[in-house]
Amino acid sequence: MSSPATPITTFFLVEDEEFNRCVVRYEIERHPGWKLVGEANDTASAIESLNQQSADVLMIDICLPPPGDGFTVVDHAKKIRPHARRLVFTSHLNEYIVSQCEKCGVHGFFNKRDSSTGKLGAVLDALAARRRYFPPEFERARSHWLADSHAIAKRLTGRESEVLHLIALGHGDREIAEDLGIRTATAATHKSAILRKLELPNIAKLTVYAIDHGYGRLRY
Repeated sequence: MSSPATPITTFFLVEDEEFNRCVVRYEIERHPGWKLVGEANDTASAIESLNQQSADVLMIDICLPPPGDGFTVVDHAKKIRPHARRLVFTSHLNEYIVSQCEKCGVHGFFNKRDSSTGKLGAVLDALAARRRYFPPEFERARSHWLADSHAIAKRLTGRESEVLHLIALGHGDREIAEDLGIRTATAATHKSAILRKLELPNIAKLTVYAIDHGYGRLRY
């Protein structure tokens, strides 16, 4: 009597750096019960691919080429693939990242600075077993964010946080309106509300403040 087939855990990778894709491929290929079923290197191709196929574990780099970033993909995946485990990875850790991880309900966080294959394998194993994985430095940052009543995401609405992210990218009212599908006047109203709530006098200071807190384009 033949033994039952070993269940296969499927993975989908979103990463724009070829070296990092090679590292992840190697780790998955060396595990007999794992299979990489798809890859994407930007937000648009990732969303298009996820509309057509799913995987048990979605591995999503936060620092993707514009438009959007990895959280754009995470948020979309949460809506259309709610049962998939969502792992994000980056070499950054700041208020923006912590708040977006909370908002999008990710199941794991991996710091690229700790990129040994042994550690990566342990992270993927946790997600494949439907466990969560958050390193101590993330948990400390999360605890600090939860305790900070003045954190940006707690003072702004979700839409205002989106507008702030675009302001930090240097977008004007018209670009913000086009990106979010709103009227230019509405974008200007959101901008005024953000300045008032964050108690900042002008857009220049707001832009610097947003970038200092992790909003805008993340770079390696």
